[in-house]
Amino acid sequence: MMNIIKDGMIKTRKEHKCHGCLEVIPKGTVIYSQTNVYDGKIYTLYMCSHCNDYCKLKNCKECYELEDAFAGFIKECMRQN
Repeated sequence: MMNIIKDGMIKTRKEHKCHGCLEVIPKGTVIYSQTNVYDGKIYTLYMCSHCNDYCKLKNCKECYELEDAFAGFIKECMRQN
């Protein structure tokens, strides 16, 4: 079972890949971050502001439970709509 340790908006200190669209998020960008524990491992997923805005607009449960969403899932959702 996944447990969310923390989530919220952060300013990046280095480049990251967006979990929603797989695009590179540049250093110094304000983004959504979610830190989770799953099977004894801690990891953080990042979402660019474009994907975060899309999730807010769609009010999608999957967007806010990133562990259940595959990498690139928002890009696929946008393509289908």
